[in-house]
Amino acid sequence: MTARRILTLALLAALAAASPLQAQDQTQDAAAAQAAMAAAATPGPVHAFLADKAGAWTVTTTMWPAPGAEPVVSTMTSKSEMVLGGRYLKEEFAGEVFGLPFAGIGYTGYDNTTGTITATWIDNMSTATMVMTGKYAQAGDPMEVAGRMIDPATGGEVFMRSVSTWQSHDQGHVDYYAVIGGHGRGQDDGDGLPAGQVAPTSHVTRRRIPPGEGPAPCVDGPGDRAPRGRHAGRLRSAAPFPPGTAPRSARAPVRRPAGSRRRRRPRPCRGEGGAGRAHDEG
Repeated sequence: MTARRILTLALLAALAAASPLQAQDQTQDAAAAQAAMAAAATPGPVHAFLADKAGAWTVTTTMWPAPGAEPVVSTMTSKSEMVLGGRYLKEEFAGEVFGLPFAGIGYTGYDNTTGTITATWIDNMSTATMVMTGKYAQAGDPMEVAGRMIDPATGGEVFMRSVSTWQSHDQGHVDYYAVIGGHGRGQDDGDGLPAGQVAPTSHVTRRRIPPGEGPAPCVDGPGDRAPRGRHAGRLRSAAPFPPGTAPRSARAPVRRPAGSRRRRRPRPCRGEGGAGRAHDEG
């Protein structure tokens, strides 16, 4: 047997022995990848902490339009629920700010992989989307996130920070700060940029509304105007119309006997405090 043939047989034997090991490694790698994906996608303790915030709330906001200015106080209501299988907290706010109808929607999520909280905010007084992020280690601790926005008055960048603290299941508050003339937390980060002056912009308190005493029923109407009169500040639902509850203008006309009065039946809000069935988004 030649040396070349012996070498060839040895190589074939080595490959034959290695194939099961490679297959085993690939199987283990696939199993590890599946386990990692499952861990990343499964709601955990922080998501349970967010879920504890579901319900109806009375929200009081103390806002400082400028550093040193007299604060402006407004009261509104909010409705919170977990969506997409308990992975994100959705919050809807409605009321009046500076005497104008106000509506806003916020989402808060936690990334199991990076340990990061991401909070987004949109409202009817801006076309911008506010995005704030921050590391979060322990469910129940104060939640601090930071981001940046463009000041429409100056076109300059403003760095924002918020700290959410919960005293109990039924009460909490959020403090918002702007870093004027600088960035981040108002600290010197060693990047050559000015630290800036931290100025409080608003203080928001939240008190849970007991079940059964939540926001009044919603009545569909034009636009997104907040209810007036005795329902001022009550939350309107932004959900798609369930079957059979579209506005009258979207349905076929109904003939009524002469002299009869039209009875308007309000559509209840979704979620806690309303008689309507919750809208499942996940």
